[in-house]
Amino acid sequence: VPVAPQTVTSKQTKDDETGVENVVWHKESIFYNIRSKDLFPAKKLLEQITTAADRSDYMWYTTG
Repeated sequence: VPVAPQTVTSKQTKDDETGVENVVWHKESIFYNIRSKDLFPAKKLLEQITTAADRSDYMWYTTG
């Protein structure tokens, strides 16, 4: 049974004059399935690759 969505807030900034990419923020809905064996509570920020073990995440492999 899915639990009601929670919202995460982010902010987007444009590339500055040096061409350095900045952090992207936006709102997104996150749904949690209470029957999922992979669900666990956390009261701190978690590192995505260590937590999810997802090597397909393009964000970690892009080169500037």
